[in-house]
Amino acid sequence: KYSQNVLNCVRVYRVVKPKSDLVIRLQAEAKRATDELNSTQQQISLLQKTLADLNKTYEEAMEKKRVIEEETAIMERRKIAADKLISGLSSEKQRWNNDLEELKHKLLRLLGDTLICASFLAYVGAFTFEFRHELLRELWEKDLLEKNVPLSQPIRLDE
Repeated sequence: KYSQNVLNCVRVYRVVKPKSDLVIRLQAEAKRATDELNSTQQQISLLQKTLADLNKTYEEAMEKKRVIEEETAIMERRKIAADKLISGLSSEKQRWNNDLEELKHKLLRLLGDTLICASFLAYVGAFTFEFRHELLRELWEKDLLEKNVPLSQPIRLDE
């Protein structure tokens, strides 16, 4: 009976042993697969974090690009306006230069013109037109020209 039990035990062992080895091998494969799954999930998590960071950086860069494009458009409009202004002012430059030269000449003649006008108002109001004209043209104008006092030619009292 003992030997029969041992034989039964050996038969069962022969059936169970391959299954037990299979279980051990499958558990090892399952552990390796689980470890690989965990490693892959960690990599996926790391890649998702990196992707989120890159998306955030991308959004910030796109916002900066939008702001820069708006500023560029504003600057372009300002440049166009400035070019128009410069163009308009450059055409006025010649007129201003001419006016400046005329004013410089008037400034040089201001002393003589003022002297003639003040003298006229102060001294010749009571005289006749002919005497005023002779006094103005023949005496005062000649006297100022001889003394090299610049004055407008011809003398006009209405300016």
